[in-house]
Amino acid sequence: MRFANSLTNDFAKLRRAATTILLLFLLAVCAAGVSLTAARLNWDERTLAKTDAVVSVKGVPIRSKAHLSFLLRRLERSEPLDVVVERPRERITYAVSFKGDEQIVSPVAIQDTVVVSLLAGVERCFGAFRIVGVLVACLIAFACAFFAHRKSSDDDASFSLAVALIGVMIASGQARFSETPHSLAAGVHFAFLAAFAFSPALFLRWSLRFPKPAFSSTTATNVLFWTLLALGATMVFVSFHRFQQALAKPTGETFRAYSVSLNVIRAFFALLVLTSFLILVRRYAQSEAEHDRRRLRWVIVGATLSALPFIFFSLLPNALIDRAFLPDAVAVALAILAASMMTVAATRYRLLAVEALFNRSFVFFGALLLLSLLYGATLFLLSQIFSSSESFSPYIAAGLATLITLILFEPTTTLVKRFAESRVFKAEFSAQEAERILSAEIQGAKSEKDLVTKVAKKLRECLPVTSVAVALRSDDKKLKLAAGVNFNDGGQSSISPPPLLSDSRLIAHSEQIEDGVEHQPLDEAEFRPWNPALVVPITSEPRGKTSVLGCLLLGEKTSRLAFSAEEARWLQSIAGQTALMLLRLREQRKLVLKDEENKRLRELAEIRFRFVNAVSHDLRTPLASIKSLADLLSKNIGDETAKQHTERIARASNRLSKMVENILNYAKLEKGEISYRFEPLNLSDLAQEVVKSMDCQLELGGFEVKQSFAEEPLPIQADKNLLPQAMWNLVSNALKYSGESKTIEVSTRKDGDCAVFSVKDYGIGISSEDIDKIFKPFFRSSNAEAQVPSGFGLGLWIVKQVVEIHEGEVRVRSELGKGSEFELRLPLMNGVEKPASNAPRRTKAGKSE
Repeated sequence: MRFANSLTNDFAKLRRAATTILLLFLLAVCAAGVSLTAARLNWDERTLAKTDAVVSVKGVPIRSKAHLSFLLRRLERSEPLDVVVERPRERITYAVSFKGDEQIVSPVAIQDTVVVSLLAGVERCFGAFRIVGVLVACLIAFACAFFAHRKSSDDDASFSLAVALIGVMIASGQARFSETPHSLAAGVHFAFLAAFAFSPALFLRWSLRFPKPAFSSTTATNVLFWTLLALGATMVFVSFHRFQQALAKPTGETFRAYSVSLNVIRAFFALLVLTSFLILVRRYAQSEAEHDRRRLRWVIVGATLSALPFIFFSLLPNALIDRAFLPDAVAVALAILAASMMTVAATRYRLLAVEALFNRSFVFFGALLLLSLLYGATLFLLSQIFSSSESFSPYIAAGLATLITLILFEPTTTLVKRFAESRVFKAEFSAQEAERILSAEIQGAKSEKDLVTKVAKKLRECLPVTSVAVALRSDDKKLKLAAGVNFNDGGQSSISPPPLLSDSRLIAHSEQIEDGVEHQPLDEAEFRPWNPALVVPITSEPRGKTSVLGCLLLGEKTSRLAFSAEEARWLQSIAGQTALMLLRLREQRKLVLKDEENKRLRELAEIRFRFVNAVSHDLRTPLASIKSLADLLSKNIGDETAKQHTERIARASNRLSKMVENILNYAKLEKGEISYRFEPLNLSDLAQEVVKSMDCQLELGGFEVKQSFAEEPLPIQADKNLLPQAMWNLVSNALKYSGESKTIEVSTRKDGDCAVFSVKDYGIGISSEDIDKIFKPFFRSSNAEAQVPSGFGLGLWIVKQVVEIHEGEVRVRSELGKGSEFELRLPLMNGVEKPASNAPRRTKAGKSE
């Protein structure tokens, strides 16, 4: 395979090199033709009168103007020519008549011709200006040929060679002849004949391959081309042979034979060029790709403005009536115009906006042709109808025909416009209008399903494709079909999203998309069994990272043509709008779900608050009774053992009361309805009271409490009920999670502008995974040891809320298996008291302020 590819590449390089060499050879021929044109001689026409008719030159009878031009092109020396002319003259004679006896003498003018033999001087046929014009025209033609050869991606050199042969025709068309068979002049004329015969065959071959091959197989094109080339070569050799005979013996018969063969080549040229033109027009009418239509417009406009006038006003009149209606300079200019415009079509077809010129010229020439035919037919019919009437004048017929033509002018023009719009121009794809329609549909979508359905439907309406589908990336990372029109999913509604989708470029086969459009190659295996012709990724870029939302899947165009650059840009724009709308709809859905969730959470919170409040109040009443009865018994019972039991009952009830208080505080804090009153307090005094209130619990548990309180006062502003509750919770937690260790440390100190309350234990500790979660309500660690002590998981949450109310913070240091240390850091008083208030204030968990 590698060898075959290498061989193909080497052959292509060799072919391009051969074409370059051939172009350089033709350029050399062109230079020789220009030099021979500059050396061409002509007689001095000033030695002849305007009315003289040439009879013979150097003893050779003249048959026609072309024959005379042929003889003059044989001049090689600047010696006078023997010329015989017929010169008209007018003589006066007198006629004698009688009127009665009177004799009348009248002058009578008699016109006849006289044969005059004279010597005509010889001079240069063309001046410097004309030679420079020919030289510039040839250089332009060869510049076009080399540029097209270099820039064209097609290895076929037909167009470049055809343009180069046009340059050869220009350079050698007026070159001097030579009677020597093997002279440079003979070779230049042979090149002229070959250019006339071969250039239309090359142009026909190019028209069958431009902008894309007309046939799937090139065999038919190649057979036709080589057949035409062989036919042209036959005509060239026959014509050149007769040319040599006419040079050797320039009689009327030999020149007539040469003229016939030359006219056959002219007819061959005209036939092939017209055929090529009609092929291009037909391909334009059938083409739906704007990329191809734009290129074909250049060719058609160039042929209409140059090749066709050259054929109908110069080439064919020369062959038929030995007279051209276009001067040679105009014909040369038209040839250069054709070469230039066709080169633009083959390489830089976006150079100018040729659409308006093409459309208007088509309508203008079409209307002009129909009106001319109408005028001629009307004039002919009027002449036939009224030819027998003596009072009818041809001028009246012409006037009536003109009037009828003017009346039908507007309907005829309208008819041509309608035909052009329906059969020639065709309605071009308007991306702006299609985007306006589809954008309105996208913006009006109410849901994702509504969005993708509208996108698929409108894409199919705006773009002539066999099928359309929209696939979206689902939560399980699959690419699932969400909507489609005439789309065959192959029995599979989802596939794994290919990595290609992460790139926002189009994904397509190269034959499905216009040349020059940036895209990624389509791998059928990745999109099987959907098998799309074109894939347009739907992506977004949050924070600069591409996120795949889905894709548009399109089948082949119904015309079987490639997607144009304009269509590709439009599809990418629609994909971008679809992505934005998808994100918007999803955000709206999230907001709706969040609102509904918040509403449900508020309802649940209200129910929970009512439940906790009711249960807590119901528990407080019997607990108060138990505590009161325990206090009463401890005072009235003398038995020391019974007294200890009643005190234990009182401590247990106090502990249970604290737990109930926690539940009530949680409910109030969450609801934002807790009240507090700030007043100056000493943190060390509060810490001592908390430890003292837990003496019984510490004694029963066998704990050793190491107390270290600051000797200096630690003045803070706090609520005397809330803050001790938080401190009690920390000490209670230290007791619960001390494990085997029965030692805890409680201390206060000053740290900068903060008063610090610290509780440290040497128990089970907290894992690094749980340390960020312990302040959440109802959190219970997954650690088995941590789950042994009973509780609701509210203590630390309440601690954090209370400390935040006091504008402080909680810090924790812990190591699993080695214990934990909690610190409450509260701001020291700065001499300004906070306003005391019983009004509820906002907390982070609260709802009011």
